Amino acid sequence: ARARATRAVQATATAEAQAELDITATAVAQQTQAAAELQATAQALAAAQAGWQTGVISETFDSNANFWPVDRYDDGSLVLEPAIADGVYRWTVKPASGGHYWNLLPGAVDPVDDFVVSADLRMTGAEGGVYVYGLAFRAEGRDYGLFGLTNDGRVRIYGVFDSAIYLFYDFTSPAVRTEPGVFNRLTVRAIGAEVAFEINGQPVFVWNEPNLNDGRIGLGVDIGREGRDAVIEYDNFEVLAP
Repeated sequence: ARARATRAVQATATAEAQAELDITATAVAQQTQAAAELQATAQALAAAQAGWQTGVISETFDSNANFWPVDRYDDGSLVLEPAIADGVYRWTVKPASGGHYWNLLPGAVDPVDDFVVSADLRMTGAEGGVYVYGLAFRAEGRDYGLFGLTNDGRVRIYGVFDSAIYLFYDFTSPAVRTEPGVFNRLTVRAIGAEVAFEINGQPVFVWNEPNLNDGRIGLGVDIGREGRDAVIEYDNFEVLAP
Protein backbone atom coordinates (compact mmCIF):
# COMPACT_ATOMS: atom_id res chain seq x y z
CA ALA A 1 0.00 0.00 0.00
CA ARG A 2 2.86 2.31 0.89
CA ALA A 3 4.49 1.62 -2.49
CA ARG A 4 1.25 2.31 -4.34
CA ALA A 5 0.83 5.58 -2.42
CA THR A 6 4.40 6.57 -3.22
CA ARG A 7 3.87 5.82 -6.93
CA ALA A 8 0.63 7.83 -6.86
CA VAL A 9 2.38 10.82 -5.29
CA GLN A 10 5.19 10.55 -7.83
CA ALA A 11 2.70 10.29 -10.69
CA THR A 12 0.82 13.36 -9.43
CA ALA A 13 4.05 15.32 -9.07
CA THR A 14 5.12 14.26 -12.56
CA ALA A 15 1.76 15.30 -14.02
CA GLU A 16 1.90 18.68 -12.26
CA ALA A 17 5.45 19.22 -13.47
CA GLN A 18 4.43 18.33 -17.02
CA ALA A 19 1.46 20.71 -16.79
CA GLU A 20 3.78 23.50 -15.67
CA LEU A 21 6.12 22.69 -18.54
CA ASP A 22 3.18 22.78 -20.98
CA ILE A 23 2.05 26.16 -19.62
CA THR A 24 5.58 27.52 -19.86
CA ALA A 25 6.01 26.17 -23.38
CA THR A 26 2.70 27.76 -24.41
CA ALA A 27 3.70 31.10 -22.91
CA VAL A 28 7.08 30.99 -24.65
CA ALA A 29 5.40 30.11 -27.97
CA GLN A 30 2.95 32.99 -27.56
CA GLN A 31 5.75 35.41 -26.72
CA THR A 32 7.75 34.18 -29.71
CA GLN A 33 4.76 34.62 -31.99
CA ALA A 34 4.08 38.10 -30.60
CA ALA A 35 7.74 39.06 -31.08
CA ALA A 36 7.65 37.76 -34.65
CA GLU A 37 4.48 39.72 -35.39
CA LEU A 38 5.98 42.87 -33.88
CA GLN A 39 9.11 42.56 -35.99
CA ALA A 40 7.13 41.79 -39.16
CA THR A 41 4.83 44.81 -38.76
CA ALA A 42 7.68 47.14 -37.83
CA GLN A 43 9.81 45.96 -40.74
CA ALA A 44 6.92 46.32 -43.18
CA LEU A 45 6.33 49.93 -42.10
CA ALA A 46 10.04 50.74 -42.26
CA ALA A 47 10.29 49.25 -45.76
CA ALA A 48 7.24 51.17 -46.97
CA GLN A 49 8.69 54.42 -45.62
CA ALA A 50 12.26 53.88 -46.78
CA GLY A 51 11.82 55.99 -49.91
CA TRP A 52 10.04 58.93 -48.30
CA GLN A 53 11.78 62.19 -49.13
CA THR A 54 9.53 64.89 -47.72
CA GLY A 55 11.21 66.42 -44.69
CA VAL A 56 8.35 68.06 -42.82
CA ILE A 57 10.69 69.35 -40.12
CA SER A 58 14.27 68.78 -39.00
CA GLU A 59 14.78 70.60 -35.74
CA THR A 60 18.03 70.99 -33.79
CA PHE A 61 16.71 73.80 -31.57
CA ASP A 62 19.48 76.23 -32.46
CA SER A 63 16.71 78.81 -32.95
CA ASN A 64 12.93 78.94 -32.89
CA ALA A 65 12.33 79.15 -36.63
CA ASN A 66 9.56 76.54 -36.34
CA PHE A 67 7.60 78.51 -33.75
CA TRP A 68 7.64 76.12 -30.81
CA PRO A 69 5.65 77.38 -27.83
CA VAL A 70 7.87 79.12 -25.28
CA ASP A 71 5.25 80.79 -23.08
CA ARG A 72 4.85 79.84 -19.44
CA TYR A 73 1.77 77.66 -18.80
CA ASP A 74 0.01 77.48 -15.46
CA ASP A 75 -3.41 75.87 -14.99
CA GLY A 76 -3.21 75.79 -11.22
CA SER A 77 -2.21 72.14 -11.18
CA LEU A 78 0.79 72.10 -13.48
CA VAL A 79 3.32 74.79 -14.32
CA LEU A 80 5.30 74.27 -17.53
CA GLU A 81 8.13 76.60 -18.49
CA PRO A 82 9.48 75.77 -21.97
CA ALA A 83 12.54 77.45 -23.47
CA ILE A 84 14.89 76.92 -26.40
CA ALA A 85 18.39 77.22 -24.97
CA ASP A 86 21.78 75.55 -25.31
CA GLY A 87 20.66 73.70 -28.45
CA VAL A 88 17.76 71.86 -26.78
CA TYR A 89 14.07 72.42 -26.10
CA ARG A 90 14.07 72.49 -22.30
CA TRP A 91 10.91 72.14 -20.22
CA THR A 92 10.85 72.89 -16.53
CA VAL A 93 7.89 70.99 -15.05
CA LYS A 94 6.39 71.97 -11.68
CA PRO A 95 3.33 69.87 -10.85
CA ALA A 96 0.97 70.61 -7.96
CA SER A 97 -1.08 67.44 -8.51
CA GLY A 98 -1.30 64.41 -10.80
CA GLY A 99 -3.62 63.71 -13.70
CA HIS A 100 -2.48 66.57 -15.94
CA TYR A 101 -0.65 66.87 -19.24
CA TRP A 102 0.66 69.34 -21.80
CA ASN A 103 1.39 68.77 -25.47
CA LEU A 104 3.48 71.40 -27.26
CA LEU A 105 3.28 71.40 -31.06
CA PRO A 106 5.44 73.40 -33.50
CA GLY A 107 3.44 76.16 -35.13
CA ALA A 108 5.23 75.76 -38.47
CA VAL A 109 4.19 72.12 -38.96
CA ASP A 110 0.81 71.21 -40.47
CA PRO A 111 -1.10 68.01 -39.61
CA VAL A 112 0.04 64.84 -41.37
CA ASP A 113 -1.71 61.48 -41.74
CA ASP A 114 1.23 59.14 -42.41
CA PHE A 115 4.63 59.94 -40.97
CA VAL A 116 7.87 59.00 -39.26
CA VAL A 117 8.72 61.15 -36.23
CA SER A 118 11.82 60.85 -34.07
CA ALA A 119 13.39 62.83 -31.23
CA ASP A 120 16.12 62.52 -28.61
CA LEU A 121 14.97 63.09 -25.04
CA ARG A 122 15.95 62.84 -21.40
CA MET A 123 14.57 63.81 -17.99
CA THR A 124 16.13 64.77 -14.67
CA GLY A 125 14.37 65.26 -11.35
CA ALA A 126 10.77 64.09 -10.81
CA GLU A 127 11.65 62.09 -7.68
CA GLY A 128 8.60 60.58 -6.01
CA GLY A 129 6.32 61.07 -9.01
CA VAL A 130 5.21 59.25 -12.13
CA TYR A 131 6.00 61.40 -15.17
CA VAL A 132 5.76 60.37 -18.83
CA TYR A 133 7.58 62.41 -21.47
CA GLY A 134 7.85 61.76 -25.18
CA LEU A 135 6.30 62.14 -28.63
CA ALA A 136 2.73 63.36 -29.07
CA PHE A 137 1.18 62.37 -32.40
CA ARG A 138 -2.10 62.59 -34.29
CA ALA A 139 -3.15 65.34 -31.92
CA GLU A 140 -6.55 66.70 -32.90
CA GLY A 141 -8.62 68.61 -30.38
CA ARG A 142 -8.47 66.58 -27.17
CA ASP A 143 -7.50 63.34 -28.93
CA TYR A 144 -3.87 62.28 -29.30
CA GLY A 145 -1.35 59.49 -28.95
CA LEU A 146 1.65 59.66 -26.63
CA PHE A 147 4.75 57.46 -26.85
CA GLY A 148 7.15 58.09 -24.03
CA LEU A 149 9.30 57.02 -21.15
CA THR A 150 8.62 57.33 -17.45
CA ASN A 151 11.04 58.98 -15.07
CA ASP A 152 12.06 55.50 -13.84
CA GLY A 153 12.80 54.14 -17.32
CA ARG A 154 9.61 52.30 -18.23
CA VAL A 155 7.85 52.58 -21.59
CA ARG A 156 4.37 54.13 -21.77
CA ILE A 157 1.99 54.38 -24.73
CA TYR A 158 -1.34 56.19 -24.48
CA GLY A 159 -4.29 56.52 -26.81
CA VAL A 160 -6.28 59.49 -25.52
CA PHE A 161 -9.80 60.36 -26.64
CA ASP A 162 -11.57 63.47 -25.33
CA SER A 163 -8.76 63.88 -22.76
CA ALA A 164 -9.41 60.41 -21.27
CA ILE A 165 -6.91 57.56 -21.63
CA TYR A 166 -8.62 54.70 -23.44
CA LEU A 167 -5.49 52.83 -24.55
CA PHE A 168 -2.76 52.26 -21.99
CA TYR A 169 0.40 50.19 -22.31
CA ASP A 170 3.18 50.05 -19.71
CA PHE A 171 6.22 47.79 -19.93
CA THR A 172 9.99 47.59 -19.61
CA SER A 173 12.36 47.20 -22.55
CA PRO A 174 16.08 46.49 -22.81
CA ALA A 175 16.16 49.07 -25.60
CA VAL A 176 15.85 51.88 -23.04
CA ARG A 177 19.14 53.37 -21.91
CA THR A 178 19.06 54.14 -18.20
CA GLU A 179 22.51 55.63 -17.56
CA PRO A 180 22.31 59.02 -15.81
CA GLY A 181 22.14 61.95 -18.22
CA VAL A 182 21.82 59.84 -21.37
CA PHE A 183 19.43 60.66 -24.24
CA ASN A 184 17.07 58.03 -25.67
CA ARG A 185 15.83 58.31 -29.24
CA LEU A 186 12.15 57.57 -29.72
CA THR A 187 10.49 56.95 -33.10
CA VAL A 188 6.87 56.52 -34.19
CA ARG A 189 6.08 55.14 -37.66
CA ALA A 190 2.51 55.38 -38.93
CA ILE A 191 0.70 54.42 -42.11
CA GLY A 192 -3.06 54.46 -41.73
CA ALA A 193 -4.10 52.50 -38.66
CA GLU A 194 -0.75 50.68 -38.41
CA VAL A 195 1.69 52.25 -35.95
CA ALA A 196 5.11 51.00 -34.83
CA PHE A 197 7.13 52.31 -31.89
CA GLU A 198 10.93 52.21 -31.67
CA ILE A 199 13.48 53.06 -29.00
CA ASN A 200 17.07 53.63 -30.08
CA GLY A 201 16.31 51.94 -33.40
CA GLN A 202 14.70 48.83 -31.90
CA PRO A 203 10.97 48.08 -32.41
CA VAL A 204 9.25 47.68 -29.03
CA PHE A 205 5.52 47.74 -29.80
CA VAL A 206 2.96 47.93 -32.61
CA TRP A 207 -0.73 48.74 -32.63
CA ASN A 208 -3.63 49.02 -35.04
CA GLU A 209 -5.83 51.96 -34.09
CA PRO A 210 -8.18 53.30 -36.80
CA ASN A 211 -9.82 55.81 -34.44
CA LEU A 212 -6.63 57.84 -34.02
CA ASN A 213 -5.92 58.58 -37.65
CA ASP A 214 -4.77 62.17 -38.24
CA GLY A 215 -3.57 65.32 -36.53
CA ARG A 216 -0.48 67.24 -35.57
CA ILE A 217 2.84 66.01 -34.19
CA GLY A 218 4.85 67.37 -31.29
CA LEU A 219 6.08 66.67 -27.79
CA GLY A 220 4.27 65.94 -24.57
CA VAL A 221 4.42 65.31 -20.84
CA ASP A 222 1.87 63.55 -18.63
CA ILE A 223 1.85 63.65 -14.83
CA GLY A 224 0.40 60.45 -13.39
CA ARG A 225 1.46 61.25 -9.83
CA GLU A 226 3.13 64.47 -8.78
CA GLY A 227 6.63 64.47 -7.41
CA ARG A 228 9.49 66.91 -7.36
CA ASP A 229 10.12 69.41 -10.13
CA ALA A 230 11.62 67.96 -13.30
CA VAL A 231 13.53 69.11 -16.36
CA ILE A 232 12.93 67.53 -19.77
CA GLU A 233 15.24 68.14 -22.71
CA TYR A 234 14.31 67.38 -26.33
CA ASP A 235 16.65 67.50 -29.32
CA ASN A 236 16.92 66.42 -32.98
CA PHE A 237 13.17 66.36 -33.66
CA GLU A 238 12.48 65.11 -37.19
CA VAL A 239 9.35 64.32 -39.20
CA LEU A 240 9.19 62.62 -42.62
CA ALA A 241 6.08 62.18 -44.77
CA PRO A 242 5.32 60.59 -48.17
